[in-house]
Amino acid sequence: MVAQLIQFNKDGLLPTEQRMIEKWASVFKAQMGFKGVTFIRDDDIGKYGVLLFWKSEEYATAARKALFQEEEALSCIDLL
Repeated sequence: MVAQLIQFNKDGLLPTEQRMIEKWASVFKAQMGFKGVTFIRDDDIGKYGVLLFWKSEEYATAARKALFQEEEALSCIDLL
């Protein structure tokens, strides 16, 4: 199993952004090799993240390329 941590900065999440996160969860679940997701947030410092779990590194890489066309806009860390 492989874990990916995707981090981003934002000044608080609005209710519409919370709904967007819930929609993203269903997008992740539809990807081949997907095992699980946890959303992380710290409103005090304005940091947010998504911890994704994949069956293998190959599935993680394929999903990242398919879902995040602009990787440079995100901080993505593959955790083995």
